[in-house]
Amino acid sequence: MAPYNATGSSDIGNVSYRCPSIHQWFDVTNDTSIGTHTEGLCCGADSDYGYEQMFIIAKAFVKTAEDVLTDPAFLAAIRREFEETTK
Repeated sequence: MAPYNATGSSDIGNVSYRCPSIHQWFDVTNDTSIGTHTEGLCCGADSDYGYEQMFIIAKAFVKTAEDVLTDPAFLAAIRREFEETTK
């Protein structure tokens, strides 16, 4: 089976025009042939592999939030990049 070609849209694109944002996209199936909005994705998300991946992503989000909240230079760099790229 050919690898799944992900397409679609989400509201995060609209949000990202108003404020800096992160849109996570991560594997929960370990199978590139499984598409979004499928039973296979649902099963993958409720698997040991899926939970391991979600835990990794959750830790990355927490660490990023910690950096944003405790490092003024990092926050300033985020704001500067956002303002430069959304002119």
